[in-house]
Formats: sequence, structure tokens, C-alpha cells
Amino acid sequence: MSKKKGASFAVLFSVAATWFGIHAGGGFASGSQTMGFLTRYGFHAIWTPVLVVLLIAWAYRELFILGKNYNVHNFRALTDILYHPYEKVCSPLYEVLSIIANVMAISSCVAGGATVLQSYFGLPYALGIVMIGLIMIILSIFGRDLVLKAGTALSIIIFVAMVIICAIALTNGNSHLNTWMSSEEAHSSNFGFVLLKVFSYAGFQCWGPVAGMIGITSVLKSNKDIDKALGLGIVINAIMLWLTNFAMMSYMPDCTASALPLYWICESTGQRMVLIAYVVALFAAYISTGVGVVYGLAVRYSVPVLKKKPDANVIVVNAVVGIIFVVATVLVSTIGLTNIINYGLGFYTRA
Repeated sequence: MSKKKGASFAVLFSVAATWFGIHAGGGFASGSQTMGFLTRYGFHAIWTPVLVVLLIAWAYRELFILGKNYNVHNFRALTDILYHPYEKVCSPLYEVLSIIANVMAISSCVAGGATVLQSYFGLPYALGIVMIGLIMIILSIFGRDLVLKAGTALSIIIFVAMVIICAIALTNGNSHLNTWMSSEEAHSSNFGFVLLKVFSYAGFQCWGPVAGMIGITSVLKSNKDIDKALGLGIVINAIMLWLTNFAMMSYMPDCTASALPLYWICESTGQRMVLIAYVVALFAAYISTGVGVVYGLAVRYSVPVLKKKPDANVIVVNAVVGIIFVVATVLVSTIGLTNIINYGLGFYTRA
């Protein structure tokens, strides 16, 4: 009897890279998310990035295995299983909150990408949000394979750009990591509060992005595939989060005054290449997160339509669902990035 062949390295890597791409949204690429949850708490920031990624991977593993065992690959079907026998009450409540969170997340990506286009290329903000919305629709409606390819390509772009930023920031003469680490302020944070921040970060990363992640995991056919993909994801996410964290710690506490700590650091290096890398990383991060989340929502709402009308064109159904959500997020994007982060996502990320 022949053994089932496991997923190829390319498939495993694409899942791991898509995880990183969804994780590495604007909050990560700008440094504001990492600063708010990890960096500002001094020497604890040495170990917290690794714990965050391990907690996310642990939660994802349980959800992916559950999805594989029950052959479900959209978040509503998964919550029906998780909340049984109370799914008729709990699942709709989760879905409403999840939709709001995901619309806010996509809106922040649309608004952020449009802000990048406006700030660095002079494109009108309204035109920018339409362009970003169209890119997200195109990359998310043609199915899992394109989402995986797009996620992989964008993740590699983000990874390379962030490595350039962090390498130059750490070796720049303005960095003072040793001074910060030996300061009294770096050792003043309460361990329990830091641990709460770690769980808050991990919880938010499991709450929103899981819709997109559960949609692509049908390529993983066994627990071993899931473990390998998540293992690669742990390495990619932990390295990048840890490296970004150290780059910002090298400029503490000065960079905390900025709402965009990594941008502040890039400017302080005085090197044009670093600023270009920052713009590239930020734009790719906004697109990668938006595409993953839009796809997760498209999978959720296209499945019941296709069950009722099996002859319907999958791409057309995905496109209609994707357009509905992207139009909603484009409309929300008109209130501006700052308002979305402060009032929309802020509700979910406060701890």
C-alpha cells in the first residue's frame, strides 16, 4: 500500500510565507504594532517576539487540524464546530465581530496603501484607495493558488526590504542598543503586564487573520504537513519580528515619540535606500494583508452560494463577494488611516 505523499516544500513555504504576509500588515511594517505590544517594554522584548509567534502557531495548528479533520476551510464552518452545541448563538456573534474587525483591517490596508501612493508619488488619495481596492479584488478572486503565489511574492519583498532597513539601522552610528538595554527604564516593566501584552498581540493575530489562513490550508493534507508549514512560519515570523524589534530598541526611547517608529528610524539614518526599502515594505505589507483577509471572506460567503448553484462560475461568485467587501472597505477608508486605527482597530487591540 503506497503512502500518501506529503506537500512539497514550495507548497509548505507558500503557506508559511502567506502567514507572514497576513501578519506583516501596516502595523508591523510601520513598527507601530511591534512598538505598542513589545518593544517599549525594555529587556522583555528579547524573548516576547518568539513567545508571540509560538502562541499564534499553536492556535493555528489546532484550528488547521480541526479544519482538516472536518474538511472545512472557512471560518464560519469552523466556529460552528468549535461552539457546538451553542453555535446558533455564538457563531453569528463571532461572525459579526469578525466581519467588523476584518473590514477595519482591510480598510487600514486600503487607506495605508493610498497614503503611501499620495505621500511618495503624489497620487490623489481617492484614486489611491480605488487602485488598492482593485488590486486586492484581482489577487483574491481567482482562488487559493493565486493567493498563495501573491502571498509568497509579497512576503519575500517585505522580508528583503525589512532586512535592509534593520541591517542598516542596527549598524548605523546613531543606534545605541547597549545604552538602552542597560538603562533603568528598560528594566522597569512589570512581567505580568508584559505577558498580558504578549497574549493580546497573539490573540489579535489569531482573531482577524485566521479567516484568510483557514481558507488556504486545504493544500495541507496531513498533520505532518501542517506542522512543517507552521514550523517554517515560526522561523520566518520570529526572525522578522525579533529583528524589527531589535532595530527599534536601538533607537529607544527616542523613536517612541513617533506614530511610525520605523519611518522615524529610516529618516534618522539619512540614507535614501532605507527610505525606499521602507516604502516598498509598507506598500507590500498593506497589499498582502488585504488580499489574505479578502480571500478569507470570499471563501466564507461564496461556499453557500455555490452549494445552492453548483453550476455558477466560482470566479464570478468570488468576484461579487470580494467587490462587496472591498467597496465597503474603500468607503470606510475615506475616513482616513488614523481614525481607522484609533477608533476601529483600537477597539480590538486595547489590553
